[in-house]
Amino acid sequence: KIHIISLDKRFSTEDAHSILLMRLDGMGDLVLAIPAIRNIRRIFPQANITALVNKGLGELISSTSYVDNVLELSIPKNGLAGIIRFTSQLRKFRFDLAIDLLTRSDWISAFILALARASCKAGYDVGLRSFFLNFRVRPFNETKYEVENVLDIVRTISGEPVDTSPLLPVETRAQEFIGERFKGWGIIDKELLIG
Repeated sequence: KIHIISLDKRFSTEDAHSILLMRLDGMGDLVLAIPAIRNIRRIFPQANITALVNKGLGELISSTSYVDNVLELSIPKNGLAGIIRFTSQLRKFRFDLAIDLLTRSDWISAFILALARASCKAGYDVGLRSFFLNFRVRPFNETKYEVENVLDIVRTISGEPVDTSPLLPVETRAQEFIGERFKGWGIIDKELLIG
């Protein structure tokens, strides 16, 4: 069972002018976080939302209409010193709300969250991250689908119901490209395709 611990009752939509969403892991996990990102956009429609993802994943999230800005983190060769430099640049954004969408402990995301200079911080209450959170979700439920675990963070922040449907917008030109590819392979629009 998920136990939601919130130091504040909920985060007011009027208080969120600038939001940082962090998901620093792989492509598949980022795709599974998209329903949460979509719900955050729905709940905070006027906010400027910045997504922080690992290098190479920015285009995936920028192809949605859910975020305004995308930052890619490339772990520098000089490790901690490079992350500190990156975080000092991130602090200039002055986020009202920072949300770490990782459901597991990760020292890099905890470090960035700690130094991000956001007035409110939300995420799973695991590892070092727990010291910096205003909105805590714990414990991580391994029997639940990852989408639901990430949506628990959104539920904690807003107190509102969430849309759980998996939807990944695909640009028209990408759809046309795939349609032409399929046509070349002899696959027509009405056929069921399982990949």
